[in-house]
Amino acid sequence: MINIVGPRGSGKTTKLFKAAKENNSIILTSNSRALREKAKSLGYRDLEIIGFGDLDNDNFSLGKNVFIDNIDSVCSNLLNKFYGLETAGFSMTVNEDEARN
Repeated sequence: MINIVGPRGSGKTTKLFKAAKENNSIILTSNSRALREKAKSLGYRDLEIIGFGDLDNDNFSLGKNVFIDNIDSVCSNLLNKFYGLETAGFSMTVNEDEARN
């Protein structure tokens, strides 16, 4: 699993686009419209970017791997939508080698 971790403005989204393209993967995000615009502005015009609302439809390629943009937001939105839960916090483990990607 590829983990892209870093502070705001450190190029995480560009790394995400590159990794998704190299791995022929979908990107799942909480704001697909904004992420599509950012992808286009960075020259990534052929990425499949979906929002969590698209999971109810079959508008994405089944069987592909998925990269999740802003996993905290996506998980919070999914838990709220499907289970009515509000996220109070989260933890995440990142191996040192993965954090360098």
